[in-house]
Amino acid sequence: VAAHQHPTPTSGLPVPGYYNLYDRAQRLDQLLRVPEMKWSLKDSQALQLDGRTAYGPRLLKPLLLELSTVVISESERALLRQLAEWDGSHGTTSIAPTLFHQFLYELARAAMQDELGEVRFRHLLRTRALDHALPRLANDAESPWWDNRGTPTVEKRRDILQQAWRATIDHLSATLGKTPASWAWSKAHTLTHNHPLGQQKPLNLLFNIGPFEAPGGREVPNNLSHAVGPAPWAVTYGPSTRRQIDFADASQAQGINPIGQSGVLLDPHHHDQAEAYVAGRYQTMYLRASDLSAHTRSTVPMQADIAYGDASAETLDLFFPSDSQTPHPVHIFIHGGYWRALDKSDASFVAPAFVQAGARVVVPNYSLCPAVTIEAIAMQMVAALAWTFRNAALHGGDPKRIVVAGHSAGGHLAA
Repeated sequence: VAAHQHPTPTSGLPVPGYYNLYDRAQRLDQLLRVPEMKWSLKDSQALQLDGRTAYGPRLLKPLLLELSTVVISESERALLRQLAEWDGSHGTTSIAPTLFHQFLYELARAAMQDELGEVRFRHLLRTRALDHALPRLANDAESPWWDNRGTPTVEKRRDILQQAWRATIDHLSATLGKTPASWAWSKAHTLTHNHPLGQQKPLNLLFNIGPFEAPGGREVPNNLSHAVGPAPWAVTYGPSTRRQIDFADASQAQGINPIGQSGVLLDPHHHDQAEAYVAGRYQTMYLRASDLSAHTRSTVPMQADIAYGDASAETLDLFFPSDSQTPHPVHIFIHGGYWRALDKSDASFVAPAFVQAGARVVVPNYSLCPAVTIEAIAMQMVAALAWTFRNAALHGGDPKRIVVAGHSAGGHLAA
């Protein structure tokens, strides 16, 4: 399992590099190793959307006993118990991840800012070095980092924990609300898709998408990640897309984009997936030609089953732009199928791109072998072309601009 963590080579030789925490890879490996799991699309989605990491519990473990000696009020001891029992899950209704990430920041600030200075400490917050350093610091009660250089006394770990806890409670109370009930992860952790033009207010109201209450978190499988810092936290990066493909039946693949399929601001598909993405929903990806064609026939203006001859198979489908401007070029597309299979409805998926460009699209049917000969099919296509030439103007087409194309056997017939 690879999640940008430090690899452990079989040679034993170190592999230098700038790596993420190993906890995310461990969580993925843990989920993938469940022996009784019969992997389905639903199980795979649950893996992608998992919000748990061992990093928080790992960092807190050596600190909890000492923390319990500095937390005095019963209400705050109840909060500390939530942290002590926390399994690292970032559920949207949970308070524990909010407490942890604020405490993480306050702990780093209280321990390190006096040595580094404000500017260098801010730079440290943007590095992976801090992620790796904090668990080591938490495990070393005698580290010189616990001492605050700005005071004449020598602080111990307990002093810094007390300072960090107090700052955590004060900040969350001032920022999210005086009662811990308002500190749920969904209120503290949000996702906004920021547009470059949205940096200039009030253009943010037009160009930015969000904010959305966001699950997931920093270095969990559902890696809607934020920077180390004070609450509230804005997601700074995450999955650029989610895909689930069962190779036993790829036509049932599922997927979702962060905002939508279109990059055009006013297009209806510009951000119609944004809410589903953050909620962990998926959409069917139409990978079967018949699914694409069925979708095309329900969304693109068309006339179906227009007769171009007397035989039952001698019909065609006509797709056209929704505007009434004329004349338009005409594109005839002949379906394939080894002259003995498929139907014009299986080729409807070719229409949208041409219709969007302003063309009329004609998709003819024909009789199939062995009931008829290939020569007979070729003559049917001549009849379909003749019908199109005679009737193009009646349907907004230009009889002087007709292009014939096809796929496989349809390409042979077009030639």
